[in-house]
Amino acid sequence: MRQLALKIDTPDQHARALHPQGIGKVTIARRDDQKRWLQNSYHLDHLPNIARMMQGLPDVFISQNRFYGDRLIARLAQLDALFADLDYYRIPALQNHTPEQVYGLARETLEDASIPLPNLAIATGRGVALVWLHHPVPRQALPRWIACQKQLYQVLKPLGADCQALDAARVLRLVGTLNDTAKRLVRSLDAMRTATRDFDTLAEAILPLSRAEVHSLSIGRSLKKQLRLNRLPKQFNAATLWEGRLAELQALRKHRHERG
Repeated sequence: MRQLALKIDTPDQHARALHPQGIGKVTIARRDDQKRWLQNSYHLDHLPNIARMMQGLPDVFISQNRFYGDRLIARLAQLDALFADLDYYRIPALQNHTPEQVYGLARETLEDASIPLPNLAIATGRGVALVWLHHPVPRQALPRWIACQKQLYQVLKPLGADCQALDAARVLRLVGTLNDTAKRLVRSLDAMRTATRDFDTLAEAILPLSRAEVHSLSIGRSLKKQLRLNRLPKQFNAATLWEGRLAELQALRKHRHERG
């Protein structure tokens, strides 16, 4: 695991933290002056320079995972981040809270649920985005990745976790750019000090059942189903079974005798 102790203040620092290495392209999306949605995909070699050009621009977003070209699940190249987008402004009891206060509540909530703390916490202008970095894994890990996303959503739902921000193709706001609606700069709430985690280790910590427990449960259910299929009804026993077979043989013999 690589140990990180980075202060994320600029778009290029944010981009490098999310995508230090790996395969596939990163999408940077934004709304132009006419509020049209524009997006382009970039190789990792070009990403920091492109991100740096976004400094101070309104409504700029970055993909948390990477793709073979267009930002589509069907073209997913690698997963390397889990996330939760807390729209706490939608929660009446939290509307007057600062991003720092909500981040503190999120930390307490995660610790109570025995879930590791995120690597990144970002004030997005009206909410807080939390990001858990993990070592890159291929598209085949998507089902387990989705299960982790759903669990994070359930745990953080009281803080305004967005149920629409669960998919692997999601983009979140880029540090150092402007939330044009709130007229606030997108900024990091904390230095990134936690090591990037192994995905399976992170998933084991997030999900209520480990992979071994799920496998054991699956075997148990399969055995129970097989027992139900093999179990004879109560009114049947070995004697009635042989009686039924004898009746079938007698009927067959009668049929052959009648045919001559």
